[in-house]
Amino acid sequence: MSLLEKTTDLCLIPVSVIAGCLLIQHNAVERKRTETFVGKRVNLPEGSLRSRNVVVVLSTSCRFCRESAPLYRQLGAAAARNSTSASFIVLAFEPLDRMKAFLDTLGIGASNVAVMPDSLETRITPTMLLVDQKGVVVDAMVGELSKATEEKPMKFLDSHS
Repeated sequence: MSLLEKTTDLCLIPVSVIAGCLLIQHNAVERKRTETFVGKRVNLPEGSLRSRNVVVVLSTSCRFCRESAPLYRQLGAAAARNSTSASFIVLAFEPLDRMKAFLDTLGIGASNVAVMPDSLETRITPTMLLVDQKGVVVDAMVGELSKATEEKPMKFLDSHS
């Protein structure tokens, strides 16, 4: 083994260890973000709750919010199909007219669009909450969604429990 190969190996080991530690820390932070919401009650607009509710916190300036528009269109359609038992609610930091125009531009239909309640402590968009009929969060997804994670809210809205 040449001196260059030995040096390269010696440099790669600490870099790999540091990268692994950062990945573990990132996963712990993501898990903490979602666990912060689960079990908490969310104050949503009166009359908007059904037995299954997908609540999404969006921002018109959020890149991931725009990229997830196809999923939000599907969620809006699923809630419309099951309107007596499911809802798709969008919460906004911005004025409602701006958020409604944003949703219209992207072709996203929502059961309800409301101002972000003070009881929901997040500034991260998108944040997606699966909420039961009492307004209690049963699951949460924060930030950019993976393809595997995108299936959760669809299954939740389409379930008949």
